[in-house]
Amino acid sequence: ILDQILSKQTVGSRNELLKLVNNRLDNEYQISVYTLDKDLDALRAEIEPNGVTIPKNEKKYYYSQEGYSHYNQQLNDEDKVMFLVAQNIFQVFKNSKLKERFRDLIMKVIDKKGAKKMWEEIGTLSFIQLEGRLNVPGTALLPDLIQAIFDKTRVSFKYKKDGKKRMVSPYFLQQNAQHWYLIAYDHDKKGEEAIRVYALNKMSEVNTSPGEYYKDPSFRPDEYFRHSLGIWHQHHEQPVKVEIEILDESWYERLQQSKLHPTQKDLGNHRI
Repeated sequence: ILDQILSKQTVGSRNELLKLVNNRLDNEYQISVYTLDKDLDALRAEIEPNGVTIPKNEKKYYYSQEGYSHYNQQLNDEDKVMFLVAQNIFQVFKNSKLKERFRDLIMKVIDKKGAKKMWEEIGTLSFIQLEGRLNVPGTALLPDLIQAIFDKTRVSFKYKKDGKKRMVSPYFLQQNAQHWYLIAYDHDKKGEEAIRVYALNKMSEVNTSPGEYYKDPSFRPDEYFRHSLGIWHQHHEQPVKVEIEILDESWYERLQQSKLHPTQKDLGNHRI
């Protein structure tokens, strides 16, 4: 925080500097003049090898090198572009708490005044249109499910398909055709049938549950959908090789550029 302040301005007194620092700290983390002096000395020790200092024998506080920032936390135009891109990409989560949590994170890691101004500038701009921007039921469940996956915690929920309660160890989330799906180990199943796909818009009464989280040692998230068209598949069956002949030249060219499936190969002579 001291670096952020001194990289942008000269502060006229120690009390003024103390006030500027405490304005950026939560109430439980307010510091004293004693702590401020210690932190100033610590910052001096870090910057002096770079030929920069904070003069000690003056009543005002500033970096001896104008525009210097030890932690390089000032936002330039390139930084703003990257935050704008991130803000647009996070529109995929706009109907969940994740979007607001992302904004709160940005406010924590950069100068709050700069962040507020920046978010006011870019908050309404949208130049990346993502598939997941529709108001899809189930999106609100994403934060809790992501937390459960990260914490390796069991989750219980009712599933609309039959109304029964499920107890699962969640593995990962997948988006497909503007809908979200949970891939999880169902503790009421066994063998290859235990790893299931659940549509978030069919889940209700979602809660974390006690019990040991189970990670299937043979499960590979990056392999799970390798032979699938879309989200659904039958893992107990072997993949089938299909050869397709495209009679229309324009469609043949389109399928060369935009594959139907990751395993697609061009065999020539209008065949894939």
